[in-house]
Amino acid sequence: MSSIQYAILSISLLIPSLSSANDWVNIASSNESHLYLNMSSVKEKKQYNQTLVQGWIKSVIFNDLTQDGLSVGDYYMSLYQTDCNEQKFGLITQTRYKKEKVFGESYQPYSVNMQYAIPETIGAGIIESLCIANEIKQGRITANDE
Repeated sequence: MSSIQYAILSISLLIPSLSSANDWVNIASSNESHLYLNMSSVKEKKQYNQTLVQGWIKSVIFNDLTQDGLSVGDYYMSLYQTDCNEQKFGLITQTRYKKEKVFGESYQPYSVNMQYAIPETIGAGIIESLCIANEIKQGRITANDE
């Protein structure tokens, strides 16, 4: 089973339980953190004749490689926006948490800088996960369609 099929299956299994408190689906990992998509936060938004998809991503540190004041178990909460047709994404806001408390200032740009993701990167995985999760939530595809 490919990683895409696995992601679709994982996401589709959670659709019936979207009202539960545990709506996080593991979508990617790096050598430092695991990324989780909050399924209940995925939504479509119309903006300037475009359909955009937004969703919250939680990046939990499991291997503290970056010396930024965070350590194992700390995390980032990031709200991403993606244009599934153009395959672009951008960061709307990001907050760091240390021991379950806000750490430092939140990042919130004046405007969202939409960029293409390099294939086979975390960014490409975020785009793909948000777009697939939205298609499933909208009832346009099922896990069997892939």
